[in-house]
Amino acid sequence: MLHLHSNEVSAMVILLLLLFTLIVTPSVFPLFWQARSWLDILLYILCFLVISRLTARGSRCLWPPNVDFTGRVALVVGASSGVGFEVAAQLAMQGWTVILAGRHRGRLLRAQTRINHQLARHPATAGRSKPDFPRGRTFLLDAVDFLDKESVRRFASSILSIQDRYPLALLVNAAGVLRRHLHYSSNKDWWDLEEMLATNAVGPMLLTKLLLPALIQTAERSRLSSRVVNVASSCHTFLGFKKLRLRDDPIDMICDLKRNARLLNLSGVPTQQNVPEGCLASSDDSHYVMHDFPLLNFIGYYGLSKLCVIWNTRLLAESLSGLTFDTSLNANEAKALRKQTEKVISLAPGESKGVPSQRQRSKVYVACVHPGISATHLYRDLLPSWFLDYCVYLPSLIVGKTLDELAQSTLKAAVEEENIVQGGYYMCDGEHGSNNGVNCLSKHATDAAAIKAYAKFLDPLLQS
Repeated sequence: MLHLHSNEVSAMVILLLLLFTLIVTPSVFPLFWQARSWLDILLYILCFLVISRLTARGSRCLWPPNVDFTGRVALVVGASSGVGFEVAAQLAMQGWTVILAGRHRGRLLRAQTRINHQLARHPATAGRSKPDFPRGRTFLLDAVDFLDKESVRRFASSILSIQDRYPLALLVNAAGVLRRHLHYSSNKDWWDLEEMLATNAVGPMLLTKLLLPALIQTAERSRLSSRVVNVASSCHTFLGFKKLRLRDDPIDMICDLKRNARLLNLSGVPTQQNVPEGCLASSDDSHYVMHDFPLLNFIGYYGLSKLCVIWNTRLLAESLSGLTFDTSLNANEAKALRKQTEKVISLAPGESKGVPSQRQRSKVYVACVHPGISATHLYRDLLPSWFLDYCVYLPSLIVGKTLDELAQSTLKAAVEEENIVQGGYYMCDGEHGSNNGVNCLSKHATDAAAIKAYAKFLDPLLQS
């Protein structure tokens, strides 16, 4: 589940080198160590830990200089904690108007209070060549539950109702859950949809689809590209241990989850509603009854949901490939938008169909990111929050990222002007392009047949 090119892996190598030096070399070079004092050894260890921490940090978002983001509106879903909170806070610090969204209104209110305190403490915009731009602001609308189809539609309607006053320019889908135990949606429309799949992939895809008209409208009015950023994960490369799962193919795993809901009779009345081709009942259904995730394989189903996030990004990129600005710009437009002219590549290496030329700019760019490795409250279903904060999060900083550092790849995809990748995958250190993040995708993530099958599974779930 680790990207070999990531900063965290480099930090782990440094830490392993330290352990190797402390464990092995005393027996090989005893005289060297006998001549060292305890203070020397302590300083030696401290130097390695500092180098490891600095290596794990990764690169930071390069905010466009002399750009006033005041008036730009962003919707950050999952803003109550973790990556979503940090992204919302840093966007507001740079002048954005940020709409905070999430499942629990109480958590969102606490997050808003924390962000407002940060804005009050730092009235000047940091990290700009001209630190005189005003701070942004945050506000809340209704809570949104990605397990409930109607909740998603109501929330989208509330966003569209304020489009004239708050034109949406950026959508960040950072909501996510990790569940140790098997749960299904209680919604009548999605009763056979597993919770991680619904919250991490299907719900955000429905919201994005409903808000695309607003993003396109904002781009056409401002002549600046809108963006959608989906928070994925390196876990998409791990679908569980093969010996402990029934199927190797991710589409089969999705079908098994839907079939399992019917076998458990969760709807009260057995039905085949919304079951795509290939997921219908069979004579060996008894082999697929699963009352809970296997202890060692629940992470695999989380990885499955994040794989679907990458597929969402690919499908969105393909659907938006034809929506570009006219290339005939007047002199003023060309000067103002010269850095917005971006080279676009496809998600799958070697595929060029439908890719706009370098002079064309998409009205809506979409990308997915892997934030990095850290012990966020994503794991609160596994461990108590206090244990995560003090016993896991702090020690993990030696080879992992702080919450601030986790947000950088998302911010890069959201605001950086150079080398934006349409449908691309940003690594946790913010690298992107055909020679970096795209190479870190699993074979399933770029499987055209699997993406097509997933689209067939997804289509009825997104219908009215």
